[in-house]
Amino acid sequence: MIGIVPYLFNSFEYKFLVADMLIRHMSAMKDLRENWLIPQRINLLVRPILHIVYAAGCLVMILRFHQRRKYHRNRLVCKTRFVCLRLLSITVLSCSSVSISSLL
Repeated sequence: MIGIVPYLFNSFEYKFLVADMLIRHMSAMKDLRENWLIPQRINLLVRPILHIVYAAGCLVMILRFHQRRKYHRNRLVCKTRFVCLRLLSITVLSCSSVSISSLL
């Protein structure tokens, strides 16, 4: 985030031109030099890898919570937990599949 601070202070017209260029020529993303700390090629590789590691950690936490949960007498609490766990699992898995596809 620190590496793109100079880009944040550019004019809206410049940002619009960069966005238009990226929409028209997606391969130009590799040559974009907006981050002055990390080269764009490294950033394009490291970001999905970090996201996959984060998603794996989230899945481990979800599984541990699912294994440790205690059954309540209240059926509404059980149903709510089940829906929340399912929603979190689907979200994490879909986001990680997007990250994996960006690496391929």
